[in-house]
Amino acid sequence: MARGNELMGEVRHEIELSRRDRADLVVFIRDVTARIERHGDATVRAIDANTATLTEIGASMKEMRADMEANRKAVLSVIDRLEPPPQG
Repeated sequence: MARGNELMGEVRHEIELSRRDRADLVVFIRDVTARIERHGDATVRAIDANTATLTEIGASMKEMRADMEANRKAVLSVIDRLEPPPQG
């Protein structure tokens, strides 16, 4: 009977240790999850900012292409109106 009580005490002790470990694990998992969420949010914000920047650059590039095309057409128009060089 004494051995049974001793073993029961050991089991209770192990159960208590298990509960403490589980509580510590819950805190750890919450902490890691919060860190992952913060990192994910920061990553999404950075991607959004980069996307906005690339969109602006794309619009600027379209404007630059249009300007270059207009300039090219203007230069070609002027060249077309030039008199040919004299022969000989």
